[in-house]
Amino acid sequence: MVSGREVEERVRRLSTALADVKFPATKWELFIHVEFIGADIRTRTDLDRLPAGRYVDLASVISVISVISAIDGDRTADDDRSR
Repeated sequence: MVSGREVEERVRRLSTALADVKFPATKWELFIHVEFIGADIRTRTDLDRLPAGRYVDLASVISVISVISAIDGDRTADDDRSR
């Protein structure tokens, strides 16, 4: 289960990494942006898990990633800890 602290950290990371993105944006546009700015592995992994599509705003990106994390478990945190 994902803790409130982990959710807050994810929101902070994604908000910072995607602050300059012009929405609506597709998954690949978001991913290219975070690669370009050198975002951390957890942020890139979160966006990699995002379904292909067009996202209208940052809130929709965070919402979808939060649902995926709740369903799949927080693999991002587990993957990061194993490195």
